[in-house]
Amino acid sequence: MFEKPCDEKVCPVCLACCSRISELENDLHSLVVENEKLKADFKMFDFYKEQYNNYLSEDYHWLMEQAEYIEKLELEINDLRSEVQEWQQFYNESEESHLETMELLKDIVNQNKRLRKSIIKAISDIEVINLHEAKKTLREALNDDEN
Repeated sequence: MFEKPCDEKVCPVCLACCSRISELENDLHSLVVENEKLKADFKMFDFYKEQYNNYLSEDYHWLMEQAEYIEKLELEINDLRSEVQEWQQFYNESEESHLETMELLKDIVNQNKRLRKSIIKAISDIEVINLHEAKKTLREALNDDEN
């Protein structure tokens, strides 16, 4: 690579310079090889960095899609909760109405029992020819039911 500055074969300065030059050439060669390795490593680093960014981007988009899906589900859940509350209110009102109907039915059954007893008593009074008592019993039964 470098040529000797003089023609002497055994010049101590030239020998020292050549020796040093040879060392430097070896060092330079080592640095060139190391530089090539670093360039290859840098290319690999860029490749992995790009892959990582692609994966990161894909993960980010996937996470955003999941977040949007969750928001949609939360809206559906809120709608369903509202519907459940409406049905619960309807059920409670229906239950109240049912209880009121049951009370009325019980009252009607009791009223029918009293009227039946009164009619049976009136019929027995008629059979013993006590029309006045039969009319009185029926009148009282009807008047009780009106009150």
